[in-house]
Amino acid sequence: MSEFETVHTVTHCRRTDSSPCAPGRNVGRMATDQAAQQLIGRSEALRVLEEEIGYAARSTAKVLITGESGVGKELVARLIHQQSTISSFPLVTVNCAAIPEPLLESELFGHHRCSFTGAYRDKPGLLQVADGGTVFLDVLGEMSARMQALL
Repeated sequence: MSEFETVHTVTHCRRTDSSPCAPGRNVGRMATDQAAQQLIGRSEALRVLEEEIGYAARSTAKVLITGESGVGKELVARLIHQQSTISSFPLVTVNCAAIPEPLLESELFGHHRCSFTGAYRDKPGLLQVADGGTVFLDVLGEMSARMQALL
């Protein structure tokens, strides 16, 4: 698989509040305990999702995880990371919608001391912190086109 291929994984599972995310597609639920992060349930759709997670974990491709809010995209990202050959490296999760646009570039790429008002020390970016590991960019669609292009 080339480094430019993308694995597209769609998560169809039950939200933690037990409300369905797609009519007729309630295939499981996710464990919320940090120590027990796993997919829970027995269905064909969940089995297929587990296969896709394994496939993505064995790949070096960039992975796009899609699904409605609350279906467990971060859990899927963690499972892919845990099963990958780079699981000993960091997994860095970034909620792109929670960081204001003017700060997002600095958070992702870092900055040098005195590069702007308030930058009193060098700060490595989250992409640098994750060097060799995995970066999960949650709510990537909320990021401006300019920031997406920088990535």
